[in-house]
Amino acid sequence: MPRTKTARGFTDAELVKVAEQFHLLSEPMRLKILQALSVRPLTVGEIVAATDATQSNISKHLSLLASAGVRSHCLK
Repeated sequence: MPRTKTARGFTDAELVKVAEQFHLLSEPMRLKILQALSVRPLTVGEIVAATDATQSNISKHLSLLASAGVRSHCLK
């Protein structure tokens, strides 16, 4: 992909990265997890309780967030 700047100054690659981040955050459960972690550091079990989700579902979402560069420094 060429590194052509758009009218606002982003390269095509940067726009792709921004779109990927918005796509990542378009899942309500991921937003619920991030909201729970914004209060204080939590264990996975505490996230399960706070979100009323299963441990496997939380683990899946945490893995996707981590692979996209969203670090879980708020995990206990």
